[in-house]
Amino acid sequence: MKKATSIFILGSILLSSCNLFFKTVFGIKDPKIETYSSVNAYSKTLGIDSADIIFTKDSTSYYQLSKAFMGSPEIVVFNSEKKFHPYKSDSVACNASVDTVLKRICSIEQISAAHKSLDYTYFTSLLDDHNGVLENINKSQYDYIIFVDYAKYFHKVNKNHIPGWKSALESHNGPCKTRMIFVNLDYLESWQISEKSLPSFRLSANKK
Repeated sequence: MKKATSIFILGSILLSSCNLFFKTVFGIKDPKIETYSSVNAYSKTLGIDSADIIFTKDSTSYYQLSKAFMGSPEIVVFNSEKKFHPYKSDSVACNASVDTVLKRICSIEQISAAHKSLDYTYFTSLLDDHNGVLENINKSQYDYIIFVDYAKYFHKVNKNHIPGWKSALESHNGPCKTRMIFVNLDYLESWQISEKSLPSFRLSANKK
């Protein structure tokens, strides 16, 4: 019951504000239960290497991560000292400025945004590092680590955001060193949940 309740609440979060707009315009498919392999294969279509993919530990972690990102796709930025640097206030739902933020990532600490605190250790405790991303990363080599959340059922939204974000970061201004890590928010087989417990996002106009 706890897992089903968390998933239901999350559905409400993901479909709020700008995400509801994306649902209407781009079309969001109903989620399915995925595997590590199916997510890795899908991610290649977005130009994401499996060496940069981290998964969600379970349905409870899924809910907490969704609250941390406040949208999908979205970004969460930590510096080399594990300090969280929000680029927008909690009250702002849209992520239209992400390209600009990533382009100017070396100056992100100059941004003042009213946002809830986020602890790096707690954040990473919610993750399933199946691909060994965090295990093999040397955080001291990077000034900023940018986490990006995404899910297969937001495919058209992913296509319209993630490649551009990757390009913006790769060509960012300034000498700071960065690493982009992708946090997959698909419902995984390893969570041991049933298809019946998954939310339905599809609008009547998107049944094809």
